[in-house]
Amino acid sequence: TGHGTHCAGIVAGTGAASGGLYAGVAPGANLIGVGSGVTLLILNGLGGFEYALTNQARYNIRVISNSWGGTGVFDPNDPVAIASKEAHDANIVVAFAAGNSGPGKDTMNPYAKAPWVIGVAAGTKEGGLASFSSRGVPKSTRAAGDDNAPTITAPGTGREFATDSAKFTSDIVSTRSKSNIFANGETADAELPASALPWYTEISGTSMATPFVAGTAALMLSVQPTLTPDQDLLHLV
Repeated sequence: TGHGTHCAGIVAGTGAASGGLYAGVAPGANLIGVGSGVTLLILNGLGGFEYALTNQARYNIRVISNSWGGTGVFDPNDPVAIASKEAHDANIVVAFAAGNSGPGKDTMNPYAKAPWVIGVAAGTKEGGLASFSSRGVPKSTRAAGDDNAPTITAPGTGREFATDSAKFTSDIVSTRSKSNIFANGETADAELPASALPWYTEISGTSMATPFVAGTAALMLSVQPTLTPDQDLLHLV
């Protein structure tokens, strides 16, 4: 599906192939992509964190966007949780997709539950919460140290109401992988102008909402580089 390419475009796509129409949140921001999976499987979730922490000074890495995860309880001793905490402590903003297992409660990606990361839910273009977006539980019922609820909601899908078809696309438009020759949904691509089809496609998910937050954090850091991950979080929410 070109999942990573689509996410990267949401962060920093220039929109050059669309006259700027489909630009990302932080056009032209520097990106480092780490391939840690094959098709729909994450083979080495720690790979990106290891690379980022090792090369942080070399590339001035300030934000890590994670559009992947799993299900289950939050474990602060999980290697991924430890790695995200190390990144946070190294002054790197870490965003994690909440997951697409909604609308039931207690369906959050466990990596997005860590109190030191930004867990991102998916919103519709009308401003509602996407039905598929994973939910947490009330604060009064959470285990100690477990932020079992999204931190913030960002654009992760298109229109919710058919009556808005003239205003909004059905999914999020972003960059298409060269290897992706198929539409990602029933109406995706059909809504786009023919001139955009070689370069753009539509996908929905908390995976799309997460790079939106990452791009916003990048914009904030470009204006005020001294912000810490916790200050970024306060300003975002």
